[in-house]
Amino acid sequence: MSRKLFAMLLVGLLSASVTACGGDDTPADTPDTDVDAGDDAGEDTDTDPNEPHPFEDEVDVWMGDTANSADAPQAIEAGETIGGELVGAPQYYELTLEAGTALKVTVEAVDGDLAGEDTFGVTLQTVADEGNRALFYAEGAASREFFIYADGSHLLVPSTGEELSGAYKITTEVVELDPQEPTLPGVTEGDMSDGSIKVFEVVADLDGTLAAETSAQRLAPEGGVDTFLHVWDVAAEARIAQNDDFGDGHYDSQVFADITNGNTYYVIVDAYSNDADGLFELTMETYEGGSTEPVVIADGAEETGNIEARLVGTDIKAYSLTVEPGENFRVLVEADDALTPAIVAVSGPAGEEQQAGSSLPVEGRAGMYVGVGADEEEGQTFTLYVSDERNLTEDAEPVGGEGFGYTLTVEAATRNAVSLEDSTSSAQVLADVGNVTWFDVVVPAKSIVSLAVETEVAEDDFTPLVVSAAYWTFSPAFGGEAVLYNDADEAVTMPVLVRDAAFRGAATTTYTLNATFVDGTLPEGPTTYTFTDPLLTSADAEVIELPAQVFGMLDSEAAAAIDEEATPVQFFSIDLVAGDVLVARTSRGAEAPEDEEEDDPSTTDTIVRLFEGDGTTQILEADYYVGQADAETFFSAFSYEVEEDGTYFLSVEPYCSASIFGVFCADGEYRLDVFTDGAAVVE
Repeated sequence: MSRKLFAMLLVGLLSASVTACGGDDTPADTPDTDVDAGDDAGEDTDTDPNEPHPFEDEVDVWMGDTANSADAPQAIEAGETIGGELVGAPQYYELTLEAGTALKVTVEAVDGDLAGEDTFGVTLQTVADEGNRALFYAEGAASREFFIYADGSHLLVPSTGEELSGAYKITTEVVELDPQEPTLPGVTEGDMSDGSIKVFEVVADLDGTLAAETSAQRLAPEGGVDTFLHVWDVAAEARIAQNDDFGDGHYDSQVFADITNGNTYYVIVDAYSNDADGLFELTMETYEGGSTEPVVIADGAEETGNIEARLVGTDIKAYSLTVEPGENFRVLVEADDALTPAIVAVSGPAGEEQQAGSSLPVEGRAGMYVGVGADEEEGQTFTLYVSDERNLTEDAEPVGGEGFGYTLTVEAATRNAVSLEDSTSSAQVLADVGNVTWFDVVVPAKSIVSLAVETEVAEDDFTPLVVSAAYWTFSPAFGGEAVLYNDADEAVTMPVLVRDAAFRGAATTTYTLNATFVDGTLPEGPTTYTFTDPLLTSADAEVIELPAQVFGMLDSEAAAAIDEEATPVQFFSIDLVAGDVLVARTSRGAEAPEDEEEDDPSTTDTIVRLFEGDGTTQILEADYYVGQADAETFFSAFSYEVEEDGTYFLSVEPYCSASIFGVFCADGEYRLDVFTDGAAVVE
């Protein structure tokens, strides 16, 4: 068990749910150190159970072996010495603290198992936001300070392992902050190995932004201190910015705070825990602007700006564009010689932003096409971030300064859609950055339309996307191919657009969109099959005769019972003849429940694949089709003209996503219609 994991266990004993590092941006690769809390931990105390414990007379508050809870903590005051005997379960103390101070917690003595290596710790929880930080007791590491950033109740929780026991004595003390003068702008070195927090005073000489970043874990390859940054407004007596972790693969911290000329601020380097070397570097700078609300832009806007070089983070300018249903805009950034401009578009409120699209430059210009489908119920506000392309790459070395200026313009765009009503090939060109080509695809009733982009332009210059534009002009995007299906009894017009993945374009960016219309009606009298067991490989495949209607079940638990690493999948074997048009489509395998609150067993997010006769060489993959009758479903469809006689394999599996909590698959029932007879290209 690592110390970090031990901290998680201690924190998990509290009523609040927390992440491994006390924040929402925990990296996936948690640093690890060895821990030994085995049967030989600690020493015998030979204490007579009928006699008072020796610690009892040495503390202000003695808990004995009482196992209380976070809902009924023992009240104490800062400055008191506390003690108790842990028997597996934690003990909870509550104390009221004043923001803008620090609490020093010192483990004065322990006995029993608590004297073993990595067997005892103390967690401090700020009740106001349920934030947690930890003190691990070890030789030479018996004390640490916690910055108090919120007035009110705090929980102090001594804890050990479930099968361990022992007594402890802890002192508490309120410590006044001791601010130091940092290097500004520049790098200040510090050391928290003694358990202290470090406070640096900044008197603002401008209206703008204070930026600060720690390097600790990135300084120590074996894993340094897990820092936690706070920015404290001295006059307002309030924390105005904080960050636990930023970036991937480390636990260093980065903050940006709005500051006012003449005001005093403290930048406080705290720690999540004291289980690593305490050396760190703090890089800080102040600059005008940079942390304010995005500039609002609209049709006809023309804005100028300049990208500056930064010590902390990168200079990115933000603009807010509101798009109503049916509106489309082309945003263009034209740069000075030194700037290679790029645009990133995000949706959602600050703190919940999701990237919608991005653009790359062509000869000093970058463009973006931003639109909302005409049938959407409400408009959407997008935040557009503008910077140098080099500032937006992973582990970017910031660039900027003189010559990094730009002009941003916004203009309304007209669709001028090309109508597609039957199988055809349409030659097009994306003549400039930010250009797209609109197509209104008229899909007949019960028909499948396959769209594929064909181009001779190198992929480095043009990566085509076919986008379903009924929602936004950004997504869903399907690479260079897409499938549309109309399950209605009458023709439906489905808007799509073709663009470059990075909104690049030039006179040489030419392509052809090939459209194939196929009758998707299942012939009468299909053979019906029902399969509920996993069919994990082509060797397990069930033979089906076409036309067929398969009722299947994708079950992760059943698949794992066969192979722990297996994805729930069902394979089927089919015989095909060259020239046949194979059609496959998934849909609901069970009726939707009348009560919307009930679990729906049949919204399975299916992926359908076609393989050659060896069962492993994939011919195609179908994942989602445009035109889902239900917004909650993610079914798939395809049509394929068979090139050679032989046996082929079809597989159906759910979409699976991985997270730190494991792999989740969209299990459930499905129906697969698959046939060739009766399928014909619609001319």
